[in-house]
Amino acid sequence: MRSSQVPAKWVKTKSDEAALDAGCYFDIAYAERVREFIGTFCKLSIDEWAGKPFQFLPFQWEEIVVPLYSWRRPDHTRRFTQASIWMPKNNGKSCLCSALSLYELIGSQTPSANIVVVATTISQAKIIYKYTTDMVAQDECLNDALWTRDNINTIEYENTRSTYKVMSGEKGGKHGHPISLLLFDELAEQDNRQLFEALRYNVNKRRNSLCINISTAGFRRESIGYEEFQRAERIISNEIVDTSTLPVVYAARGDEDWKSLDVAKRVNPAWGITVFPDKVQEELSQAICEPRKEAAYRTLRLNQFCGVATGWINSQLWSDCGTPFNEADLHGLDAWVGYDIGFKGDLSAYVLCVPNNDKVYLVPRFFCPELGAERKERQDKVPYQQWSKTPKYNFTLTPGEVIDPVIVREALLEDSQRFNFIEVAYDPTRGYDEFRQICERDYGWTMIAVPQRAKYIGASCAWLERAVLSNTLRHPNNPALNWNLENVAIKETADGPYPYKGAGETQRIDGVLAALMGISRYLVKDIYTESVYEKAGVTL
Repeated sequence: MRSSQVPAKWVKTKSDEAALDAGCYFDIAYAERVREFIGTFCKLSIDEWAGKPFQFLPFQWEEIVVPLYSWRRPDHTRRFTQASIWMPKNNGKSCLCSALSLYELIGSQTPSANIVVVATTISQAKIIYKYTTDMVAQDECLNDALWTRDNINTIEYENTRSTYKVMSGEKGGKHGHPISLLLFDELAEQDNRQLFEALRYNVNKRRNSLCINISTAGFRRESIGYEEFQRAERIISNEIVDTSTLPVVYAARGDEDWKSLDVAKRVNPAWGITVFPDKVQEELSQAICEPRKEAAYRTLRLNQFCGVATGWINSQLWSDCGTPFNEADLHGLDAWVGYDIGFKGDLSAYVLCVPNNDKVYLVPRFFCPELGAERKERQDKVPYQQWSKTPKYNFTLTPGEVIDPVIVREALLEDSQRFNFIEVAYDPTRGYDEFRQICERDYGWTMIAVPQRAKYIGASCAWLERAVLSNTLRHPNNPALNWNLENVAIKETADGPYPYKGAGETQRIDGVLAALMGISRYLVKDIYTESVYEKAGVTL
């Protein structure tokens, strides 16, 4: 029965309160109709559940189906026109998608319903389509009412002239007809922004339409998925008010211990049902012992966007090396400097490598153009402006749209008066000969060309990894440097390990590259008194 008084358990955010103020109401009969249809006609087809009726798991019912279908606007249409659902893998996303799409196709009795399910790849699209057609094949009523067309991944319901179609984002086409249900599976892996926006526009052509984004976190923070993930979290935390989007997020917080099995249990709502504890324990043990498996575990099992698919340095071990220290205590000591020169709209960084007793300290400096910083924040998903306002982060916004090399040189000059510069390493491929000449002529620094290739910084990568493992490295826990490291992936080459942007083009690794360049010169301090490349007769 309809009630203007919504039960308190369904009012969770400021967005829900705003919906009430706008006259929305709650009628659980809508959700019960969904449950009755799916429980009656939809059967599962995997493992021990094969042939059994689809019964919503408690979290599917309480967190997704009931609020999604029961909240109504004053005109009785859906309150939620979009659902943003995020959870780790193996929590029943694909089966849920298939069941809900069949309800929208035939159970809702919507005239000319147009159901579009978008998967990231063709292979994923076929998986979803098979789940759906298996449900149709196992029920006599569905099988009689629907026409499955396997050659084009389509199901048709002639009585209401309705269509269900699974398509792949790889094809990049646009679906021009008005859409009643758009379901994006694994949105975190979707690269085609044009397709995403075009399809969502087609959803808005219908009055009572619905768009569901359902996914596990991915490895790219510059993705559409990460934007939607953040938006869902901001609705839950009341940072923004959006009465039309249902946010459902099961994910470990950044301050939680990712190595805790209790954390994994909390964020996997199908724990012990479709998520098997022994499998998770096995994967966790591997991630702890093999640092490069950490990012995959945290992304797929804890639903965290960790930046790269193949992480390089264990985040906990890196964090253990992050100790706030007083730079003044290092003044007067020898320093090897690595400088990664940025272009327009990019970051620029230099890092001082300062050995002291049995430790090596990293002292980073970052630079970014002031104009466009807000745009870059939205693009890169990091708070450049906030970092610039915190002096200890040494993050400088330079005037204009381009990083001013004069400001960088002035900062270097100030540091050269605090530290004893032994060498300054720079990347010759950037073409900054004028910068080098000024530094040599006016300041008397020893400028060493260090190309950013495995042949020249591979040994630095290996050394840095060992230093972190042995806890002989110290860094100031600078958020920009930490973020840079998070974005680094390592590729093994014939010349040694090579660092690259594992997270995509808008993710920056400048600070790490600068550190590796400086470390490369520190490593040869006891072998060469002049450029190792000149000594070896190497032409750069």
